[in-house]
Amino acid sequence: MLSAYNPALRAYVTDIAEFNAALQQANLGCWLAGAKKFEALAAREGQEPAVWRNIGILRMRVLDHQHAIAALRKFTSFASVPRDDAVEAEALAQYLSDPAD
Repeated sequence: MLSAYNPALRAYVTDIAEFNAALQQANLGCWLAGAKKFEALAAREGQEPAVWRNIGILRMRVLDHQHAIAALRKFTSFASVPRDDAVEAEALAQYLSDPAD
């Protein structure tokens, strides 16, 4: 499940309309388009954990595991992310990782 923007987490995402547009694309099944919109948002507002989680989930859905893992690990790096959410994201990143790594 994708994360909705939560203003209680961070106030860095100033363009809520762009976040919601990316979320709408993802909800319509346009996962790559949604991921690209979230990535553009992350380039400007890189301190919003929900953006990174959504990038990870959407990149996973289009089988871009390398970028999914990187985004999920970025998500887990934020101190504001609840421990359960961070553990879940790290477990998903490890599941997607090449066993040889």
